[in-house]
Amino acid sequence: MNASHASDLDRRLARDPIAIVGLSALYPKSRDLREFWANVVSAADCIEDVPATHWDVSEHYDSDPSAPDKTYSKRGGFIPTVPFNPLEFERRPTPSRSPTSCSCSAWSSPVMLETRAPTRTGTTPRALASSWA
Repeated sequence: MNASHASDLDRRLARDPIAIVGLSALYPKSRDLREFWANVVSAADCIEDVPATHWDVSEHYDSDPSAPDKTYSKRGGFIPTVPFNPLEFERRPTPSRSPTSCSCSAWSSPVMLETRAPTRTGTTPRALASSWA
């Protein structure tokens, strides 16, 4: 950001102040917001080889981007496994997945993965689940 842009931003914020009330998310190599900011401050490289728990690289990887049914990437940013109770969101666990943990790829509908955030705002997981129905 150059000095002119920073100065313009300062003027706009002085005219129309904003407040960040809360923040919650899952990021690679970060189980919580404190770890996320520690990674940002330390310029941590959070891109890693695909964990064996996600998929078998030897089966799915091909360096040729045009290879059918393959991926040409074997690195990425992967969120950690987090405690998760799908029944709180009126979702039944599938037999192939643990009912107490979840990863982003495990769900095709919007589901709060970080279950502590809604309760901090006075919202319940059940109320969130019913709003998506």
